[in-house]
Amino acid sequence: MAEDALVINDVDYAGEAASEFIVLAVINCDTMQSGIAFIKDGIKKKSHITRIDVQNIVQDRVATPVDGDESAITVDARVLEPEDYMIYIPFNPRDFEEHWYASLMNPDLLDAALPKTVESALIQAVLKRHGEFIEDALWNSIKGSAGQFRYWDGLVEELLNDPDTILVANPVAITDANILATLKACKAAVPRQLKRNKNLKYIMNYSTFENYENALQALPGYNASMYQVGANPKYSGKDIVVVAGVPDNTILVCVATAGNDSNIWIGMNSKSDESKVQLARLQANSELYFIKILMKVDVNVGWTQECILYHV
Repeated sequence: MAEDALVINDVDYAGEAASEFIVLAVINCDTMQSGIAFIKDGIKKKSHITRIDVQNIVQDRVATPVDGDESAITVDARVLEPEDYMIYIPFNPRDFEEHWYASLMNPDLLDAALPKTVESALIQAVLKRHGEFIEDALWNSIKGSAGQFRYWDGLVEELLNDPDTILVANPVAITDANILATLKACKAAVPRQLKRNKNLKYIMNYSTFENYENALQALPGYNASMYQVGANPKYSGKDIVVVAGVPDNTILVCVATAGNDSNIWIGMNSKSDESKVQLARLQANSELYFIKILMKVDVNVGWTQECILYHV
């Protein structure tokens, strides 16, 4: 690494905009910050979401019990295999010579490093865009597809590809006029073992939530506190969680927590990777600098048979 390399993370960077850009970066990734996903880090290659179930456990009472022919204990797993990607942006500090920050740059041409204020602004912009990418990729990626969302299968793709997922029948585009009927259909599809689960949540994007708010406000005698659409919105007593990455015309209903009982799992090499940025000179004989981030991420679902997906 070059002598003037600057390694920045969310702990020891002392730049004047440090607290601002770290906060802005992580807020953009709603799914990782809203408490609906269990984040498993420290995965170097792959990890498993280990599952256990028992069936047909009841039999007639006898003096000396025997193994029931139909009883079964099933242990299986779903895989988290974080995929590598990186952010790499080379740039020339001299591009800023015509900017008003030029007066703060080193006067020596052989050391035309950026002032710390510009470094902070550049890194802030990169982290914000990275947070935006992760949020969208967690939900919308299709592994091997074209474009930037190609590294793993996102949550929607994982659910659509699993025959056990509970798909709400006859989905149509969500509007103000049909959002209440849509939510009612989602509720009707919830398995009985989940109906009273306090961690069952309705997960949607901002546009869909606006449809919900608009529909409630159009009801006769509307009262915001009655329908609990303030800071902690609910539907039928269950939390509504609004995250940016969920595609339009899509609602996911499942157990969603920050613990390992969640149905949404995110696998990473390290939680801190998303906020670790390397800003350094490209090489000793070059005037160019670069910004670089390395990441490994994957997402999967614990029990698809306990996920209700409305998706057009």
